[in-house]
Amino acid sequence: VTLSDGSETWRKTAIIYSNLFIGEIHDRTAVDKTEYPVEILKNPDSILCEQIGVPDVVNRTLRPKKIGEIGNKTVWDVGENISGVVCLTKPDGTVVLRYAENLNADGSLNFSSTGSDYTCASGKPQIMTDKFIGEGVFEPRFTWHSFRYFDVEGEVDSLAVFVIHSDVDVTSEFTSSSEGLNFLYDAYIRTQLDNMHGSIPSDCPHRERLGYTGDGQICAEAAMMLLDSREFYKKWIYDILDCQSVDNGHVQHTAPFQGGGGGPGGWGCAIIIVPYYYYRNYGDKTLISECYESMRKWVDYLREHSENGLVVREEQGGWCLGDWSTIGQEKPPEPLVNTYFFIRSLSMLSEMAKAIGCWEDVEEYKILEGRMKDAILREYYDGEHFAGGRLGSDAFAADLNYDIEGVDLLVADYYSKLGAFDSGFLATDVILRVLFENCYENIALDLYESELLGSFLYMKRHGATTIWENWTGENSHNHPMFGSSVRYLFTYILGMTYRKAGWKDIVIAPKLPSRLEYVKGSIETVRGRISVEIDQDDTGITFRVTLPENVEAKFIFKSTLYELNGGFNEIRFEK
Repeated sequence: VTLSDGSETWRKTAIIYSNLFIGEIHDRTAVDKTEYPVEILKNPDSILCEQIGVPDVVNRTLRPKKIGEIGNKTVWDVGENISGVVCLTKPDGTVVLRYAENLNADGSLNFSSTGSDYTCASGKPQIMTDKFIGEGVFEPRFTWHSFRYFDVEGEVDSLAVFVIHSDVDVTSEFTSSSEGLNFLYDAYIRTQLDNMHGSIPSDCPHRERLGYTGDGQICAEAAMMLLDSREFYKKWIYDILDCQSVDNGHVQHTAPFQGGGGGPGGWGCAIIIVPYYYYRNYGDKTLISECYESMRKWVDYLREHSENGLVVREEQGGWCLGDWSTIGQEKPPEPLVNTYFFIRSLSMLSEMAKAIGCWEDVEEYKILEGRMKDAILREYYDGEHFAGGRLGSDAFAADLNYDIEGVDLLVADYYSKLGAFDSGFLATDVILRVLFENCYENIALDLYESELLGSFLYMKRHGATTIWENWTGENSHNHPMFGSSVRYLFTYILGMTYRKAGWKDIVIAPKLPSRLEYVKGSIETVRGRISVEIDQDDTGITFRVTLPENVEAKFIFKSTLYELNGGFNEIRFEK
């Protein structure tokens, strides 16, 4: 290892200010070329590890469109919400650029969703801004911005927009006869990529830029299935482990830890849920072996923060959220949500324990699951609904498979009448899973195609190209968390499932909504590419399934079962 000996020198560049959340100032008119001696610092008391993950790269180049002038500023539209930078060529002088997701009624930039209500340490509003002084080609070097619109003050010769995110390829395709399904897929892919930087899945790529474990775990399975993100998530799993408290096993709400709020269930259980999806999708037992003791510590932590079988608290004086971003102020009871995620995590941990030979733990997890389920039943079931049934409360219970007839029907009936979601980002995912699992795929499609407040097409009708943080459009317009159910387009509607980790024992079992005329999708798995195409009309349904040559699979539709071979398969059902 080569270390500084004090003989080295350094000099200043034209970059005189750089802030990850704000932007940069470049001044080429007064560059100091003086060579300064380095200062030798003491090595930190830490363990250095080899960096893993994938770097950020320029993925696309877009040409913005000038759409107006406001005073001495020109306003430009990129055409979609992106994360990246503006690269410009300019004559001598000063140019200032500002960035936003939305416009005001007069055509000026609206900074509210990207951080104007947040203040920096200096007290200034957090508005993404770059300033370039001098002549030549300029672009920020140590940050990215998140925006659809930007304005320019000063003279420029040319402009280009570089879309920047982690070097993660899209390995899936989806198209259908449904506008709602198509929008969800396209918006999710764009939103997820915008929030992948430094191998950290962020909540938003502008205002906070934090690796929230809640947002990250809810989207992990979709991202692993639809994107080439194996190395990306391997790195982030290590971030989660690194941030776990060595004293009591507490899992932080962000990884790498940089503050932020959350709860023990939907956030902290990421230490089990994300490695589980990694194992299921890639069939890799090595990583879960490395995570196992940390996951055990988290189980012990949740036990210690439970009363009468319910998870009721987290760190003293800290956050203990249940669900988040419901419509309105009301939310399902926090202990219900947190205990639900504890139960689900115990089931996942049991499967992983079996995979790595820790059989002695499985019975312990099973007993603990039973106690937690009994506690939810005792505390929240009134003989008909769980916690009143609204905001996904019945769905949480239905997903735990109680031996109670009709809970799934209550979920279907409630959301069929409501016609949209009233739920937060955790319950929304569960609601759709319960509908598909219990053969209410027509109601699920109704929700995907709804245009009411509390729907994805409501976002689109109000100009969205990425997924919002809230159904109402408040705050960030670039949060992937509500898009997690995009995976159900593949696992349920197209029916791409597997019974053993690593896409072994493949089953194609579509749950096709009756009015969906056409749907086609493909994913790249560790076994190869799987593609399903379905045509449906008044005469019948045609299924076309393409599998890797080295696999065999089963096809199940309603009560019919067929054996599939590697390569192309076609199955026709006459009406």
